[in-house]
Amino acid sequence: MIWATTFVAIGLVALATVLSLMRRSGIFGKLRDHKHVALVVAHPDDEAMFFWPTLSQLRAAGVTISVLCLSTGNFDGLGDIRKREMENSCIQIGVTGEALQILDDPELQDGWQKWPSNHVADKVLIFL
Repeated sequence: MIWATTFVAIGLVALATVLSLMRRSGIFGKLRDHKHVALVVAHPDDEAMFFWPTLSQLRAAGVTISVLCLSTGNFDGLGDIRKREMENSCIQIGVTGEALQILDDPELQDGWQKWPSNHVADKVLIFL
């Protein structure tokens, strides 16, 4: 779980830097050259809390988006609710069907345990 928080924090710093540069250079208009972007998050709601402005800009630029969520966020027994919330959130940016994958893997459950990095990497590679 700590690595996931660190991963998200590093991603946020990188994202803020990239967004700032992209806005200044007008690159969002150039995103039409790219056909597909994949986002990998640890929990439902991470897409909205941390990446919504970027996802909205990508969608507005006509970029196809896919999202992989590595857990259902079931730490408090709310996994089914959080999964539906994420599905509804992703619908707003056109991510539906196979473009959205929310894993319910025994080795990637929400909580304080460390996720096996090789297992996470395997799931991401399959998704990509």
